[in-house]
Amino acid sequence: MIKLEYFCYKNDKKYEVEMEVFRSLMNEQFRDAYLSMKGIETDVTLYFYEKDSYVFQHRKIVKNQIDSNGLNILPIVVLNGKIIKQGSLLTNEELEEIFEIGLDVQIDSQ
Repeated sequence: MIKLEYFCYKNDKKYEVEMEVFRSLMNEQFRDAYLSMKGIETDVTLYFYEKDSYVFQHRKIVKNQIDSNGLNILPIVVLNGKIIKQGSLLTNEELEEIFEIGLDVQIDSQ
């Protein structure tokens, strides 16, 4: 099982591309395809402090970091119960390593 969680303060434009890639890993089609291809279940979740403050207060490792460092420590990335990154989201390369897949991102110009 791969359990990957993002704990973010808010939906920040600064991380727009990273959030969109992460959201694509949250959908049911990805979970089903990954389980079929790799035989591994995934649980990918995104929490926002403004909406999901209960979760932030009841996840001990996240709460401890916020209590010690303040909300500026967000975002926090938790993989299988351990914090693997603070202060920024995972890059595509880091996600590729975790899931052992390739990711392509197409950004439409405005």
